[in-house]
Amino acid sequence: MSTLRSRLNVDLVEHPQSRPALLIEAGVLSPPQCEQLHANPKVSLHPLLTQPEYTNLREHGPMLVAWDARGGDNLDELEALNSLARHALQPALCGWLVSTCPPEQLAQHLAQANRMMGPDGDDYLLRYHVPHVLDALSRRDVAWSQAFFAPLVVWWWRVPSPQDNRAAWRSHRGLARPQPVTLPPLHPDPALWSALLGDDLEAHLILHSLEQFTPSVFAVDCPGERLSQVAHLLSQVSVHGLTREEDRFDYVLWCLTQPAAPERLPRWPQALAAAQAGGARLAQTLMTMN
Repeated sequence: MSTLRSRLNVDLVEHPQSRPALLIEAGVLSPPQCEQLHANPKVSLHPLLTQPEYTNLREHGPMLVAWDARGGDNLDELEALNSLARHALQPALCGWLVSTCPPEQLAQHLAQANRMMGPDGDDYLLRYHVPHVLDALSRRDVAWSQAFFAPLVVWWWRVPSPQDNRAAWRSHRGLARPQPVTLPPLHPDPALWSALLGDDLEAHLILHSLEQFTPSVFAVDCPGERLSQVAHLLSQVSVHGLTREEDRFDYVLWCLTQPAAPERLPRWPQALAAAQAGGARLAQTLMTMN
């Protein structure tokens, strides 16, 4: 049993009324994967972009995936969801949540956080489920963050681990409240605003560049789905500790255009080491070593 799964197991035993759920970026899944997920009678899906202005993004954005154990307990649900997380949903997996709220209520609670007010007074979409945003929110001991995490026993998300080039996991514990709380609009201070922009701004810039010069790399037309794909790939490249803009762009472009992920190539360790050391660009090394 993996360390993460064993910790989830402990929390579910200690909180027998709690339930596990996966948080995925649905836009990363292929159409056949989406069809298979929607066709599973034991799976319940709870999109998080519930506001009317996000209607076109709803089925391509973040959503909770829960399991109906049909008379079983929360450990049976964990077993079933773990299988999905390791196989069918692995490319889209963002995190694990254990909550004392039913999944539909938890989704309603989280959806309250979709909007935040920027320094200019306008509303912005808060992608609270991506690693750098969760890192920022979990470190803030303020009333809004406490209320945001309140219905959760624990939230696990992937974080960069460049030392061993694998995804590590970080967690934040909530208050395990059985009822959701009302979230006021988030008004981030300048430091938090800068931290929250993070990869989202980068994702928009890369998406704009790709659509302008190489739009054929996308197999879908939906802007929201394209943005989800780019944002998810950026979260993956962060796991490898790549910080140069050109290397991060190369990784996204490679994953969108090549049949095999770069991590599966024999030359990946050398290409990664060169990029991390400030040497040749990632794509250059991958192609010259082909």
